Parts: sequence; structure tokens; C-alpha cells
Amino acid sequence: MIAPMPDTGGAEVIFNMVNNGGSKYSAVVRERITIGRSFVVFDGREVLPMKSYKPMSVVTCNGVTHLVHGGYSTITEIWWSYRNGGDWVTDMKVPNQWSGAGPTLGCFDDTDAIMVHNVSGGTNLMWSIFGP
Repeated sequence: MIAPMPDTGGAEVIFNMVNNGGSKYSAVVRERITIGRSFVVFDGREVLPMKSYKPMSVVTCNGVTHLVHGGYSTITEIWWSYRNGGDWVTDMKVPNQWSGAGPTLGCFDDTDAIMVHNVSGGTNLMWSIFGP
């Protein structure tokens, strides 16, 4: 996925790398890019200090870029990070929220990040609004 970097005016590609066993996502990697009218410049891969066994979601609301992903110590956990000063703030576990699949993000009133996810082991959808 492509994450905008409003603080630098650029963008970065964020993706999961599959672990050695090949069956689960693991390391979260970014590659900062510069996009021009007829070119794209890649600045090299960087492993971020987070892991995920599920797909991730990125959204920018009111100039702040948010990232959510599945847990790695317990598979139903949800973790959240946001960009601040050109980098991702330390990964934080979202309290009292669980998901059997990857959570997704959107913007509520173009200001707040809203997360939607299913209840672990069920089909009900839950949502929450949070931010820095």
C-alpha cells in the first residue's frame, strides 16, 4: 500500500514480508519513494519496528497518517501507529479491541481515523475512533 507523508511531501510503500515458513506475514517494511511526472525514485527498504500476521491498512486524516495491523504476539490483537515528524511513532496495542481478520481504516468527518474490524471468532463488525 502507499502511505502519504504529509510531513515531507513524499510517499512510502508499506508492505509485509512473509516469514521463513511462507505461511504468515511477519516483518513490516517501508520504502520511501519520490513520485514525479515521469519517474519514481526508490530510496531503499527499511524494516520498521513492527510485525503483523494480517494485512495492514493506512489512511491520512487531517494531515496525520495512521497505520493499523494485526497482532503478532497474539494473532487477534490490533496494533496502531501514526506518522509524527517524518517517522512512525512506536507501535501501540489498541486496548480492548480484537479482530479475527485485518482491521481497516477510514476518515470520519475528514478529521478522525475510524477503524472497523470484525469481532474475533465472529461475524459482527466493531468500530472505534482514535488518534494521537
